[in-house]
Amino acid sequence: MSQVSKVDDRGRITLPKGIAEPGNSVVIVYGAEYFFGIPIRDPLKDSSSWLKADEKVKALKKAAEAAASRDAHGRAERRGQG
Repeated sequence: MSQVSKVDDRGRITLPKGIAEPGNSVVIVYGAEYFFGIPIRDPLKDSSSWLKADEKVKALKKAAEAAASRDAHGRAERRGQG
């Protein structure tokens, strides 16, 4: 679907209903004479309907942070910084 939108005197563009909700973030990519917007989405929220996990989000986050910490400490020790 495409639609023409006008840029107002302050440089703002009004998007048609259904394209984005107020408060959403968009990355603007410039290319020569053109630009386009890519919506920034929450991957956890978007994947929750099809990606199932046995653990809760907080437990998964805690496990990931612990693994990252172990990795960082291991790298520091191998470099003689730990």
